[in-house]
Amino acid sequence: MSDTISKGSFLLALFVSFYYLQIVHVSAINLPAYDVIVASRLPQNSSYLLRIHCQSKDNDIGFHDLRPNERIRWHFRMNYWHTTKFWCHFWWGNKDTSFDVMSWSFARHHCGRNPLGNTCFWAAQEDGFYFGTAEDPLPEYLQKLREWPQ
Repeated sequence: MSDTISKGSFLLALFVSFYYLQIVHVSAINLPAYDVIVASRLPQNSSYLLRIHCQSKDNDIGFHDLRPNERIRWHFRMNYWHTTKFWCHFWWGNKDTSFDVMSWSFARHHCGRNPLGNTCFWAAQEDGFYFGTAEDPLPEYLQKLREWPQ
């Protein structure tokens, strides 16, 4: 009898575990997806490339040297706890700075929360860093959010 109860308890625990995993999986599908684009909109005659290194705690996008009008792009879904954060370090000539280019707080206020996808566009320019929510926004649709440090 006790063997039957043990098997029944095990099967019940197994069923509950699978049910819980299905709920988590379905919830993860509804987490917002983001495309992050970082572009160089530095002057064409610049003597220097824009060097970028972007990463999160779990993903390293790597180092990239961008000429004017070149870009890097990555796609991700915010994690279940909304703690996903990407930061980038930028170098251009003797200037360098780093900052968070994506976090849940930033995304909520700037990029949107559409489960089907959101675009977060960063443009490094001579006077600072501009942000937009389109694939390749026109200059008038960009908002300056950061300066190069002096």
